[in-house]
Amino acid sequence: AMARKNTMKRLTAAGSARYSFDELATQASNILGTLSRLLGSNKYFFGDKLHSIDVALYAHLFQFIRIPLDTPIHRAASSYDNLVSYVKRIEELVSKVPHKQLANPSLQ
Repeated sequence: AMARKNTMKRLTAAGSARYSFDELATQASNILGTLSRLLGSNKYFFGDKLHSIDVALYAHLFQFIRIPLDTPIHRAASSYDNLVSYVKRIEELVSKVPHKQLANPSLQ
């Protein structure tokens, strides 16, 4: 009970427990729409070159797009063709890089 109380206190302070699941799903959907518009028809978020922001965004988008959970967030993320293509494009890029280079990527 004490651990739950402390966890809820931390989640409330961070903002996560302040909203219902539906409100969080709506916020996530809005953010995904914004990311889709920012990416547009670009290969990466800043054009044709991979940057560190792409790696960070890929990590988040991967969990929403590639992990097959039937949630509103997964459905929203999967509905943006450019975000789905973006995740696949980075996966293809990573699969071509030798493992030793992955440990020390030279991203801008």
